[in-house]
Amino acid sequence: MTNENDKMLGVWVEPLAEEYWMRPGDVFTIAYDDADHVEDVIGDAHFDVQSHGDMVTVWTGCRYQVAVYDQSGTKLVPGHQLPIEVLRMRTEQAEAVARNPYEGRPYLTPDNADWLRESAERLRTALTREETAALPGQQPMK
Repeated sequence: MTNENDKMLGVWVEPLAEEYWMRPGDVFTIAYDDADHVEDVIGDAHFDVQSHGDMVTVWTGCRYQVAVYDQSGTKLVPGHQLPIEVLRMRTEQAEAVARNPYEGRPYLTPDNADWLRESAERLRTALTREETAALPGQQPMK
């Protein structure tokens, strides 16, 4: 898969909603982690690709794990190259939900509410790290 656009392209890999971002000119390969086993079990393994403007969704069609690789063959982790403005928006949304997790969600358990608060905290930590790294002369926080 090649991003031939002049802007970032988001790639969602389903069914696990893993997200990767491609810069213009980036080339990614999406493959089953254990392609031989998948072929034995489901036959001709394939992907269904749907375009949504600045996002592409890749459906794997089965429950087997896939891996995403860059042009050098490096296995990528979900969230690869997530634009800081997207991270900022998601952090603000998660924090708003975490402030009152039960509003409009009476079905939530206390464990679900705790998970929402923890997710908001993880996003805030990631955003702080990225914003610090973006400052002139700063080193990324580990």
